[in-house]
Amino acid sequence: MARRLRRHPEPPRDLAQRTLPLIRLTGPFYRIHRKSHDALHFGTSGLNRFDAPQGDFGVLYAATDVFGAFVETAGHRTGVRFVQSSWLAERALSEIVVREALLLVNLRGPNLARLGADGRLVAGEHMIPQRWSRALWSHPRRVDGLSYVVRHDLNRGGLALFSRARRKIRARLIGELDDPAMGRRLSAIMNRYGFGVSGPPSPP
Repeated sequence: MARRLRRHPEPPRDLAQRTLPLIRLTGPFYRIHRKSHDALHFGTSGLNRFDAPQGDFGVLYAATDVFGAFVETAGHRTGVRFVQSSWLAERALSEIVVREALLLVNLRGPNLARLGADGRLVAGEHMIPQRWSRALWSHPRRVDGLSYVVRHDLNRGGLALFSRARRKIRARLIGELDDPAMGRRLSAIMNRYGFGVSGPPSPP
C-alpha cells in the first residue's frame, strides 16, 4: 500500500534566527499581466502561491525570461495547453528593470533542504507556502522577495517580489499580447510549450 504523503512542514519556529540562503539579482525580469493592472501590481488576493495569508503585504510575480513568464501565467491548469483569445486580449508583456540589486531568498537547488523545505514549497498547494512567504518576509534581513524554480519548466526561474521592493524596480511595456507586432515572439513562446489559441465559438 502506498504511503500517504504528509503535508509540507510549516516554517521553523526559529526561522527569524536562521541565516537565510540569499542571492542578489539585477534582472531584467519579465511579467505577463492584465492590461487593467499596472505592470508593478503587487497583489493581495491570497490566490497565488506566495501571497500574504492575511494580505498584509503585496506580492508581484515575475520570471527571469519571457518563457517562464508565460508558462507561470498560462500554465496554472496542468495538462491544459491552450489559452483563450480573450485571455491574450486582456494581457501584456512587460520588462521589469532593476534600479538597485534585489536581495532575494534563494529557494533553488540545495537551499530548500537547508531551510527545512522541499519541492512542494514551489509546486504543491498554496496554504503552507503562503505561511512560509510571510515568515520569510518577516525575517530581520528584510528581503525583497523569493527566487524559485518555475514548476512547469524546471529550467526557468520565477520571482515573488514583496511590495517593499517597489522602490528598486520600474516597468517597461514590451507589448500587448494580441498586438500583431508581438506575433512572432508570442508564437516562439507558445511553440516551446506546445500551446495553442482557442477562440470564441463561431456563430451558427
